[in-house]
Amino acid sequence: MRTINLVFKKLGNHWYPNLNHSNPTELILNPVLEKYIDRLDEFNDGIVDKICLIEQTGFIINNGLIQFDEKDIFRYFTTDDDFIMKLYISGHKFTISSKLYNCLENEYKLDLHECIYRISIL
Repeated sequence: MRTINLVFKKLGNHWYPNLNHSNPTELILNPVLEKYIDRLDEFNDGIVDKICLIEQTGFIINNGLIQFDEKDIFRYFTTDDDFIMKLYISGHKFTISSKLYNCLENEYKLDLHECIYRISIL
């Protein structure tokens, strides 16, 4: 079981994932995700590093499971479009851009479409 620690930094009024990337516009989060991350910044220091992705193997814990819409995954692999992808965490719908999805997969060597991940707050 592999655990990936996600780090987010606040620049101005917005939160960005701390990824090695030359185009920050591809790292923009939607306002709902930004509000969740803002709540995790207890000391208002502009850094949140309490979010983990835990690869699920064997026994799967349902709480916090991340699932993507199958149509979006199909479109991601068959086009070069930049579009909004739907993801579900414990049944709650969120969105991210396909470019951000690609950046996360590349940076952390994730396989979000094949493996099952659970998100956890430390």
